[in-house]
Amino acid sequence: MSPCTCDRDYAVTHNRLIFIGARHSNNINTFPIILLVHLNKAPRSTKIQLAKAELHQSEVIAALMATGHDDLATRLTRCQYARRHRQPGRYPNYRCRAAGCWSCRRTRTLRWWYVFRDWLTGDSESVSLAVIPISDDPIATTRKLRKGLRDVRDRSARQGHCRWRSVAMAGLMDRGRLLILIRHVGISRDEVWSMLERRYPEIGLCDPGDIEPSTAMSAEDAASLARCRRGIEPLRIVILEQAAASHDEFEEGMPICF
Repeated sequence: MSPCTCDRDYAVTHNRLIFIGARHSNNINTFPIILLVHLNKAPRSTKIQLAKAELHQSEVIAALMATGHDDLATRLTRCQYARRHRQPGRYPNYRCRAAGCWSCRRTRTLRWWYVFRDWLTGDSESVSLAVIPISDDPIATTRKLRKGLRDVRDRSARQGHCRWRSVAMAGLMDRGRLLILIRHVGISRDEVWSMLERRYPEIGLCDPGDIEPSTAMSAEDAASLARCRRGIEPLRIVILEQAAASHDEFEEGMPICF
């Protein structure tokens, strides 16, 4: 959709619909209104993909019941039933919002990714995407990477690289790898890679582009994530910039996703 000017103005930018209302209204009490609506939606799945996903969901439910987590298994079963029996063109009448559910996990993961992408904005020279391969338990690995990346940033800032105080990171686990957005204003991508490569030799940096994390994982990992009862937080990394680096009147808060 291209921008237009009429009784109601619309424009599309970064996959979001911007509505600017009542510019030409004769009502003097009507002011321009800007409403941001995310158009980002998960891609539609084929019948075969849905069948495989629901079969995988049944395996997760069986794994939860085997460990005595009947309440979680019941929530996932009810969510699965609602998806299978929803009316055409309508959303299910129940969502479990559990990280062990493939559908709810996909929704929450993509929402957080869009929040991170909107938060860590900047030109192509100040924002990079880091990719770190992982092969062990994703929850334990993410916890170690969260602490390790913060240590690298803080150590670089203490060693006289004051610009590193303003470095912020946010990322999610993506099927055997971790995708991390890094905002490094005033620091070249080569310098960022040089600092991180000392601790993570397998790391790679590139332009963020339109890449999105995948939410696929094994039934064992999904069941383990559900047992944590903390949503996708165990697979999420958020590293705010140091407070001393802020030059704004108000400190930048942590991104929030509902």
